[in-house]
Amino acid sequence: MLDRVRSILSDAWPFVGAAYLAYLALRPPPVRYVGVGGLIIVTPLLFGWTVGRLFGVGPWADDGATEDGTVDDGVAADDGVAADEAVDDGAVEDGTTDEEVG
Repeated sequence: MLDRVRSILSDAWPFVGAAYLAYLALRPPPVRYVGVGGLIIVTPLLFGWTVGRLFGVGPWADDGATEDGTVDDGVAADDGVAADEAVDDGAVEDGTTDEEVG
């Protein structure tokens, strides 16, 4: 239960911060300038974060990334061929085949 509450609170922080900046923007100057400046910077980030969390696009998408930020989709980095195993398909390094060379 505590994990669920923490998850809800962590998801709410961007909106709480934006609401506070909106509150500051409605106050008299000079605090208004801080609120408006903050909203100018935070609003696109909040929009991108919301779209990423809801629709799974952008850098904030929850697409199976691990805690360190790397994607773990269960596929190994190599295709199963060891580096010292050469596949001889008849191609020479410049792109021509043995038949074209000789």
